[in-house]
Amino acid sequence: MYNINSYLSIEHLSISALCCLVIYLLLRYDEYTISKFLPFIIFLNESFYILSKILNDSFSLSTHLPLELCYLTNVLIFASIIFKFEMPFLYFASIFGALAGFINSNIANGDFFEYLRFYIGHSTLALFFILSNKNHYRVNAQKYFSAIKMTSFLLFIIFIVNISISSNYWFMFEKPSGINLTYLFPDWPHYFFILLSIGFIVYTITLFANNYYYNNIEFS
Repeated sequence: MYNINSYLSIEHLSISALCCLVIYLLLRYDEYTISKFLPFIIFLNESFYILSKILNDSFSLSTHLPLELCYLTNVLIFASIIFKFEMPFLYFASIFGALAGFINSNIANGDFFEYLRFYIGHSTLALFFILSNKNHYRVNAQKYFSAIKMTSFLLFIIFIVNISISSNYWFMFEKPSGINLTYLFPDWPHYFFILLSIGFIVYTITLFANNYYYNNIEFS
């Protein structure tokens, strides 16, 4: 029989709720300033994390690069804002990553900077998604399939990286540590295909929700 404490953490969910409250208050206070500072928050979050690992002489290419889906999405968000290009993948991946991160924890016995990176990193994903909607970002079938193709391409790249440096980015070969819902899933490789399926479902729901909003609510 499953123990709920093995796959859901009240402490983690409480901190996630606090992050959501902070996001709400920040956007309510000064949405424009937050949108301008978002890339710098992302940059500082990743930089301080990597620097902390280097200074502690614990940095490892196989575990500390920003190659997990959520952190990689953040890096691409940073690049898209600085260099002013559109990538539909970011809209879909940001909501998937934010939801996954706020519900699940993949940290076990982490240090302060790991937790800081985790919660700030997933909060910036949520901020990006909300700001995109506030700026009336619309998606269609073309952007949806573009996001799926980009996800597939990145999945292939991460697979090559994992094979090359014996890493587990995107939790491709091992379930994430910490307290999370993968505890309920079967072992490798089945759990990974379940994660991919959940991602596909979230992408699809996001497409229909976006279209429903702009077709039935915004101008009603």
